[in-house]
Amino acid sequence: MDINWVLRSVDTLITVTGTNFYNSGVKDIKMSSSDGNRIHTDNDWTYVSSTELTFEFPADFFFNQDFVKVQLYFDGDTYKTIDQRFIVYTEVELLDVKPSYIYTSSGTETYDIFVYGENFWDTENLGLLSCKFDSLSVVQATYINQTLIACEVPASSTART
Repeated sequence: MDINWVLRSVDTLITVTGTNFYNSGVKDIKMSSSDGNRIHTDNDWTYVSSTELTFEFPADFFFNQDFVKVQLYFDGDTYKTIDQRFIVYTEVELLDVKPSYIYTSSGTETYDIFVYGENFWDTENLGLLSCKFDSLSVVQATYINQTLIACEVPASSTART
């Protein structure tokens, strides 16, 4: 699959790559949460080529931070489980940034800003969590909890947030 995570509230097109797909071969696509409590079966998939199928991930069906397993069913008993799973996240909502401005100097002193919100994801090890300053400078954020992240203000920034 071409995806590691999806937003919970958005329909997302997912691509499955493999070999020997044919137009009428796959009957159903089954998605299940890692705990097995949420199972969604869909027969609305699209044949792209002998190596590619696509299907729509259903918005708002799985929970925040569910790991989803995908299986392709060829008939009632024959199926193939895709080894890669993906995770479902709820969209981030930004609420506030503090301080709202910082006076920087040409010295070596560093400053942090704190971003308050909801549904921040602990993705530091993947480098997916970041702050952008002045439409130019992007720095990796430090995850504190689901409602707070911190970012070091780059020396080149005017630090207007």
